[in-house]
Amino acid sequence: DEILLEVQGHLYYLAVMCPPEGIEGIAFLWMRRYDRDTNQWQECSRLRLRRASDNGPLRGTIGVSCGPYLYFFTDTRMYRYNPQEDQWSKLTRPKTSLCVGVAMGTEIFFLDYNFVSTSVYNTESNSWRYYPALNYRPPQQDGSRLSIANVIVGGRPVLFVLENQLYAFTCSNGIREDSWRLYVFDRATGVWRLSNAALPNRQWDMRQVCCVARMYLPTLTANGVDA
Repeated sequence: DEILLEVQGHLYYLAVMCPPEGIEGIAFLWMRRYDRDTNQWQECSRLRLRRASDNGPLRGTIGVSCGPYLYFFTDTRMYRYNPQEDQWSKLTRPKTSLCVGVAMGTEIFFLDYNFVSTSVYNTESNSWRYYPALNYRPPQQDGSRLSIANVIVGGRPVLFVLENQLYAFTCSNGIREDSWRLYVFDRATGVWRLSNAALPNRQWDMRQVCCVARMYLPTLTANGVDA
């Protein structure tokens, strides 16, 4: 996996590297920081990771920048990187499944693979809270479970923030135009709702084909870069 993130005007490139055969169950997060003044990449402190399977790939990796820190998640671990000290620290990760994450303000929002739960991490209080997502199935009196909405997600949903609103872009296991959906998260009620925005009548590719990082516009213009 490869990730490109921006932290306080600096770009960070992250890549998960598995060692040669013979070192089982271990992987490393290799990271470099781009220095605009010298136009060169500088190597940062590496993070040693443990895979759930001795020979399998590292699963569930998510990288998010929030405030002055960089956060990295695997399927079983959670870490925070301090750029000032070039140091990683281990945090407590929830047992819920995490698929995609995005920062908004001082919080990081996550969705799971099946759109069942929404997890929110507060970076200031180091605490978690949870909300049901569209496929959450609350228990009924007879012991059965009724789905709030039958959103069949094909591949990872896309989670993004626009004008201080949290959106999720999903698709079912088809390529019809009506299989694509855009949902908006109501922070006051903790509920996902179908957005009224009209999507272009075209096919969308949900696969991640390249690394993209958001750079704050004043940072670019202050350094003489036309945006």
